[in-house]
Amino acid sequence: VYLLGGEAVISDSIRTDLEKQGYKVVRLGGRDRYETNLNILKASGAKGEDLLVCTGMDFADCLSASAAEKPILLVSKTLNAEQKAYLAEADFRNVYLIGGEGVVNSNYMTVMKPYSTTDVIERVSGADRYATSVAVAEKFFKKPENLVFAYASDFPDGISGGPVAMAFNAPMLLVDDNNSTDAMKYADKLNIKRTITLGGPTLISKDTVERIVR
Repeated sequence: VYLLGGEAVISDSIRTDLEKQGYKVVRLGGRDRYETNLNILKASGAKGEDLLVCTGMDFADCLSASAAEKPILLVSKTLNAEQKAYLAEADFRNVYLIGGEGVVNSNYMTVMKPYSTTDVIERVSGADRYATSVAVAEKFFKKPENLVFAYASDFPDGISGGPVAMAFNAPMLLVDDNNSTDAMKYADKLNIKRTITLGGPTLISKDTVERIVR
Protein backbone atom coordinates (compact mmCIF):
# COMPACT_ATOMS: atom_id res chain seq x y z
CA VAL A 1 0.00 0.00 0.00
CA TYR A 2 1.41 3.37 -1.02
CA LEU A 3 0.63 6.51 0.97
CA LEU A 4 1.03 9.51 -1.32
CA GLY A 5 2.04 12.59 0.63
CA GLY A 6 3.45 13.41 4.05
CA GLU A 7 1.96 12.93 7.50
CA ALA A 8 0.19 16.29 7.28
CA VAL A 9 -2.10 14.90 4.56
CA ILE A 10 -2.16 11.17 5.46
CA SER A 11 -1.52 10.60 9.14
CA ASP A 12 0.74 7.87 10.46
CA SER A 13 -2.23 6.35 12.27
CA ILE A 14 -3.49 5.18 8.86
CA ARG A 15 -0.09 3.57 8.24
CA THR A 16 -0.25 1.86 11.62
CA ASP A 17 -3.76 0.53 10.98
CA LEU A 18 -2.73 -0.90 7.61
CA GLU A 19 0.39 -2.51 9.01
CA LYS A 20 -1.67 -4.15 11.76
CA GLN A 21 -3.74 -5.73 9.00
CA GLY A 22 -0.59 -7.22 7.51
CA TYR A 23 0.06 -4.80 4.65
CA LYS A 24 3.49 -3.58 3.70
CA VAL A 25 3.18 0.21 3.62
CA VAL A 26 5.41 2.62 1.71
CA ARG A 27 5.06 6.37 2.10
CA LEU A 28 5.97 8.49 -0.91
CA GLY A 29 6.07 12.03 0.38
CA GLY A 30 8.24 15.10 0.45
CA ARG A 31 8.54 18.58 1.85
CA ASP A 32 6.01 19.83 -0.74
CA ARG A 33 3.89 18.57 -3.65
CA TYR A 34 6.79 18.85 -6.09
CA GLU A 35 9.11 16.65 -4.07
CA THR A 36 6.28 14.20 -3.47
CA ASN A 37 5.65 14.12 -7.21
CA LEU A 38 9.33 13.38 -7.89
CA ASN A 39 9.37 10.56 -5.35
CA ILE A 40 6.31 9.04 -6.99
CA LEU A 41 7.91 9.28 -10.44
CA LYS A 42 11.10 7.66 -9.18
CA ALA A 43 9.22 4.85 -7.44
CA SER A 44 7.19 4.16 -10.59
CA GLY A 45 10.36 3.78 -12.67
CA ALA A 46 9.25 6.38 -15.20
CA LYS A 47 12.00 6.68 -17.78
CA GLY A 48 12.48 6.73 -21.53
CA GLU A 49 8.87 7.54 -22.38
CA ASP A 50 6.74 10.61 -23.04
CA LEU A 51 6.28 13.10 -20.21
CA LEU A 52 3.30 15.33 -19.42
CA VAL A 53 4.00 18.62 -17.64
CA CYS A 54 1.15 20.08 -15.57
CA THR A 55 0.85 22.94 -13.14
CA GLY A 56 1.11 21.99 -9.49
CA MET A 57 -1.12 24.88 -8.48
CA ASP A 58 -4.46 23.60 -9.77
CA PHE A 59 -5.99 20.20 -10.40
CA ALA A 60 -8.04 20.41 -13.58
CA ASP A 61 -5.42 19.71 -16.24
CA CYS A 62 -3.88 16.94 -14.16
CA LEU A 63 -7.23 15.15 -14.10
CA SER A 64 -7.45 15.23 -17.88
CA ALA A 65 -3.82 14.15 -18.22
CA SER A 66 -4.14 11.27 -15.75
CA ALA A 67 -6.13 9.16 -18.20
CA ALA A 68 -3.34 9.24 -20.81
CA GLU A 69 -1.23 6.66 -18.93
CA LYS A 70 1.91 8.78 -19.06
CA PRO A 71 4.05 10.13 -16.22
CA ILE A 72 3.13 13.61 -15.03
CA LEU A 73 5.58 16.21 -13.74
CA LEU A 74 4.09 18.94 -11.54
CA VAL A 75 5.74 22.33 -11.97
CA SER A 76 5.51 25.88 -10.70
CA LYS A 77 6.96 28.93 -12.45
CA THR A 78 10.42 27.36 -12.81
CA LEU A 79 12.05 23.97 -12.37
CA ASN A 80 13.80 23.44 -9.07
CA ALA A 81 17.23 21.82 -8.69
CA GLU A 82 15.84 18.41 -7.76
CA GLN A 83 13.56 18.36 -10.80
CA LYS A 84 16.45 19.26 -13.11
CA ALA A 85 18.62 16.52 -11.66
CA TYR A 86 15.86 13.95 -12.10
CA LEU A 87 15.04 15.02 -15.65
CA ALA A 88 18.70 14.94 -16.67
CA GLU A 89 18.79 11.19 -16.01
CA ALA A 90 15.27 10.14 -17.02
CA ASP A 91 15.71 10.24 -20.84
CA PHE A 92 12.13 11.27 -21.51
CA ARG A 93 11.09 11.36 -25.14
CA ASN A 94 8.39 13.79 -26.23
CA VAL A 95 7.36 16.40 -23.65
CA TYR A 96 3.82 17.77 -23.62
CA LEU A 97 2.83 20.90 -21.72
CA ILE A 98 -0.76 20.44 -20.57
CA GLY A 99 -2.74 23.67 -20.38
CA GLY A 100 -2.26 27.22 -21.57
CA GLU A 101 0.53 29.68 -20.79
CA GLY A 102 -1.40 30.88 -17.76
CA VAL A 103 -0.72 27.58 -15.99
CA VAL A 104 2.47 26.25 -17.65
CA ASN A 105 4.31 29.36 -18.80
CA SER A 106 5.91 29.81 -22.21
CA ASN A 107 9.44 29.47 -20.79
CA TYR A 108 8.87 25.74 -20.49
CA MET A 109 8.96 25.41 -24.28
CA THR A 110 12.67 26.22 -23.96
CA VAL A 111 13.38 24.96 -20.45
CA MET A 112 12.31 21.39 -21.26
CA LYS A 113 14.38 21.10 -24.46
CA PRO A 114 17.46 19.58 -22.77
CA TYR A 115 15.28 16.92 -21.20
CA SER A 116 13.65 15.61 -24.37
CA THR A 117 15.59 13.00 -26.34
CA THR A 118 13.49 13.84 -29.42
CA ASP A 119 13.51 17.65 -29.00
CA VAL A 120 9.72 17.56 -29.19
CA ILE A 121 8.12 20.05 -26.81
CA GLU A 122 4.43 20.51 -27.58
CA ARG A 123 1.64 22.33 -25.81
CA VAL A 124 -1.75 20.62 -25.53
CA SER A 125 -4.37 23.11 -24.42
CA GLY A 126 -7.71 24.77 -24.98
CA ALA A 127 -9.40 28.01 -24.04
CA ASP A 128 -10.31 26.66 -20.58
CA ARG A 129 -10.25 23.43 -18.57
CA TYR A 130 -13.17 22.00 -20.52
CA ALA A 131 -11.54 22.60 -23.89
CA THR A 132 -8.17 21.45 -22.59
CA SER A 133 -9.65 18.12 -21.54
CA VAL A 134 -10.91 17.67 -25.11
CA ALA A 135 -7.52 18.69 -26.51
CA VAL A 136 -5.87 16.02 -24.32
CA ALA A 137 -8.41 13.45 -25.53
CA GLU A 138 -7.79 14.34 -29.17
CA LYS A 139 -4.03 14.15 -28.73
CA PHE A 140 -3.66 10.91 -26.84
CA PHE A 141 -6.72 8.84 -27.77
CA LYS A 142 -7.52 7.57 -31.26
CA LYS A 143 -11.25 7.07 -31.75
CA PRO A 144 -12.08 5.84 -28.23
CA GLU A 145 -15.30 3.91 -27.74
CA ASN A 146 -15.61 4.85 -24.06
CA LEU A 147 -15.71 8.21 -22.28
CA VAL A 148 -15.22 9.11 -18.63
CA PHE A 149 -16.80 12.30 -17.30
CA ALA A 150 -15.36 14.06 -14.25
CA TYR A 151 -16.70 17.09 -12.42
CA ALA A 152 -14.69 20.10 -13.53
CA SER A 153 -14.86 22.21 -10.36
CA ASP A 154 -13.42 19.82 -7.79
CA PHE A 155 -10.88 17.00 -7.81
CA PRO A 156 -11.70 13.99 -5.55
CA ASP A 157 -13.90 12.01 -7.93
CA GLY A 158 -11.61 12.60 -10.89
CA ILE A 159 -8.53 11.46 -8.99
CA SER A 160 -10.34 8.39 -7.69
CA GLY A 161 -11.57 7.55 -11.18
CA GLY A 162 -8.27 7.86 -13.03
CA PRO A 163 -7.60 4.09 -13.01
CA VAL A 164 -11.10 3.47 -14.40
CA ALA A 165 -10.34 5.67 -17.39
CA MET A 166 -7.13 3.76 -17.97
CA ALA A 167 -8.86 0.38 -17.67
CA PHE A 168 -11.38 1.33 -20.37
CA ASN A 169 -8.86 3.18 -22.55
CA ALA A 170 -11.05 6.24 -22.20
CA PRO A 171 -10.22 9.93 -22.06
CA MET A 172 -11.40 11.88 -19.03
CA LEU A 173 -13.51 14.85 -20.05
CA LEU A 174 -14.14 17.63 -17.56
CA VAL A 175 -17.75 18.76 -17.56
CA ASP A 176 -20.51 20.17 -15.40
CA ASP A 177 -24.16 20.96 -16.01
CA ASN A 178 -23.31 24.39 -17.41
CA ASN A 179 -20.29 23.43 -19.48
CA SER A 180 -20.67 20.43 -21.73
CA THR A 181 -20.48 21.92 -25.24
CA ASP A 182 -16.82 21.01 -25.85
CA ALA A 183 -17.40 17.43 -24.72
CA MET A 184 -20.53 17.18 -26.88
CA LYS A 185 -18.71 18.35 -30.03
CA TYR A 186 -15.95 15.83 -29.35
CA ALA A 187 -18.35 12.95 -28.70
CA ASP A 188 -20.28 13.74 -31.88
CA LYS A 189 -17.23 12.63 -33.91
CA LEU A 190 -17.07 9.23 -32.25
CA ASN A 191 -19.04 6.02 -31.92
CA ILE A 192 -19.34 5.93 -28.14
CA LYS A 193 -20.47 2.64 -26.65
CA ARG A 194 -19.98 3.29 -22.93
CA THR A 195 -19.87 6.30 -20.63
CA ILE A 196 -18.70 6.34 -17.04
CA THR A 197 -19.67 9.32 -14.89
CA LEU A 198 -17.66 9.95 -11.74
CA GLY A 199 -19.70 11.27 -8.85
CA GLY A 200 -23.38 11.75 -8.15
CA PRO A 201 -26.08 13.46 -10.22
CA THR A 202 -25.84 16.69 -8.24
CA LEU A 203 -22.40 17.20 -9.83
CA ILE A 204 -23.03 15.84 -13.33
CA SER A 205 -26.68 15.19 -14.10
CA LYS A 206 -28.05 12.39 -16.24
CA ASP A 207 -29.44 15.00 -18.63
CA THR A 208 -25.95 16.43 -19.19
CA VAL A 209 -24.51 13.02 -19.99
CA GLU A 210 -27.37 12.24 -22.39
CA ARG A 211 -26.92 15.61 -24.07
CA ILE A 212 -23.23 14.91 -24.67
CA VAL A 213 -23.73 11.47 -26.22
CA ARG A 214 -27.17 11.97 -27.71
